[in-house]
Amino acid sequence: MVRKSLSMRRLLAAATLALAGTGAQAACLDNVVLVHGNTGAPADWNNTVAELKYRGYLASQLYLPNWGSKTSAGSNDHGATNTTVVKNSLTAAYASSCTGKIDVIGPAAGCA
Repeated sequence: MVRKSLSMRRLLAAATLALAGTGAQAACLDNVVLVHGNTGAPADWNNTVAELKYRGYLASQLYLPNWGSKTSAGSNDHGATNTTVVKNSLTAAYASSCTGKIDVIGPAAGCA
C-alpha cells in the first residue's frame, strides 16, 4: 500500500510539472521586431502594435527601430548607418526572447 501511494504521488508530481511547463510555454509570446519601409516611421505600425497588444503582447516585447530619412528615400543609406539600428533591435529582441526565437515583420514588397 505504501509503495502504491508513493508511485501515485510521483505520477501526480510529474503530471503537475508537465502541466506547469505547458502553461508557462503557452504564456510565452515571441518578441516581435517591426521594421518600417524606406521613408517610413515606427508609427506606420500603430495598427499592428494595437492588435498585438490586444492579443497579449507587452510594449516591451515589440521592437520598432527608427531608421533613415523620412522625406528622401534616395538619401537613405542601406549600409551600416541605418542597418545598425535594425540589427540592434533584432539582437535585443532575441536576447530577451522567452523561446529563443523572434518574429520579424517588414513592409510588403513594393511598399515604401
